[in-house]
Amino acid sequence: MSLNDGLSPLQTVDRALQILSLFTPLQPEVTVAQAAATLGVGRSVASRLLAALEARQFVAQDQATGRFRLGVRNLDLGALYLQSHRLVTAATPYLEQLGRDETLSAVANLFIYDGGDALRLGSYPARPLTRLRVPLHCTASGKVLLAGMPEATVDQIVAERGLPARTPHTITDPTALRDCLHEVRRRGYAIDAEENELGGYCYAAPISDVARHPVGAVSVSFPTAGAPAAERALRAIEAVTQAGRRISESLGSGRVWESVHVAS
Repeated sequence: MSLNDGLSPLQTVDRALQILSLFTPLQPEVTVAQAAATLGVGRSVASRLLAALEARQFVAQDQATGRFRLGVRNLDLGALYLQSHRLVTAATPYLEQLGRDETLSAVANLFIYDGGDALRLGSYPARPLTRLRVPLHCTASGKVLLAGMPEATVDQIVAERGLPARTPHTITDPTALRDCLHEVRRRGYAIDAEENELGGYCYAAPISDVARHPVGAVSVSFPTAGAPAAERALRAIEAVTQAGRRISESLGSGRVWESVHVAS
């Protein structure tokens, strides 16, 4: 019996990629039965697809349990993606500058929009490769990314993903979110004041490309540290908005929304 059981090569590749998509932070291991059920194929076909992926080191099987985990080849590709990503290259020096700023004592982060989430591409000091995806509606970077989108796109994302409460401070009303995004555009930065995690505060600014399209967000976060003092908060806003402008200039953009208006 052939690997594809009469499927075209394109269909076989698509099913192999579907298997890789099964792996998530909540499901780091996959069984042959799970793969077969998801793909709608027999266990023998799923087993051979997993064996082919294992031969190329995209998955690795635990001999004790028979379950599969992601293989080392994915790490190689992930590192190559980051190395070749123009935004990461442009942002890295400014992330390091923010992360080394002793007046902030904060973690600097770079986020892009991906599939309804804010996806973290980098941070300084380096953070663990966990929680790479965060919600849009209750994080500073997420709100910056939403603020750069057309309202119809924001409405569609809200309709599909909802506005789940992460803390008592999370925005859960669509009208309140629209008002918040309007304020983000007016000010030129966004704030997360314990909206995603109690005790966590974060400030983010937009990044634009050469066509002046929003392509990312840079942020500084104070995880589980409580509200920063007023002087430190103002310094964080000034530093992160300046970093957003400098990264945008590196990408060829001469503009990042409007001028920054620091809230009193």
